[in-house]
Amino acid sequence: MIFDNPILDDLDDELDNYGFGEVDEDYCKALLVSIDDYKGGSLSSKSHLKNAIYDWNIEKQWNSPNAKVLHLDQKAFMFISFTKREPRHCTLRHFFVLENYRGKNIGSEMMSYLSKEILDNKVRYLRFFANKPSIGFYESLGYKWHGLSKTGLPFTYWDLLLEDLAPLPNSQKRYIV
Repeated sequence: MIFDNPILDDLDDELDNYGFGEVDEDYCKALLVSIDDYKGGSLSSKSHLKNAIYDWNIEKQWNSPNAKVLHLDQKAFMFISFTKREPRHCTLRHFFVLENYRGKNIGSEMMSYLSKEILDNKVRYLRFFANKPSIGFYESLGYKWHGLSKTGLPFTYWDLLLEDLAPLPNSQKRYIV
């Protein structure tokens, strides 16, 4: 790993006990069809998944080496992409936990896994907007906000090593009003 950090070694040990992995386009489309009957998903999960699949199709991300769909025991899903230009960052595009698994620490475990995944890819920064229902979740994990976007959603550009806000590159300043 590019960053020598004992905290990450502990995180690696913790995460080894969970069923993390990647899923592909066919899996996501099959899940969308069956989500009502699948392990506790409902309208909220179906809406999140439908939007994520739509975005991934429009942006042609399915076969991109810089994009992944991560999951934890098929109970939580993250759609992420990595930039190619410096300073490189990972964008958390979509993230949801199936309804029956919310409040059971799965979201927190996914965020830990995401941090490991980002650092394993030799990237230091995480960028995302939080939708209104998830603001408290992210704040409970220690995330802070640079400000609000044009749509009123909180925005962060996070330094994973310092576990704090990173200085905003000029390319990211346009997201803050």
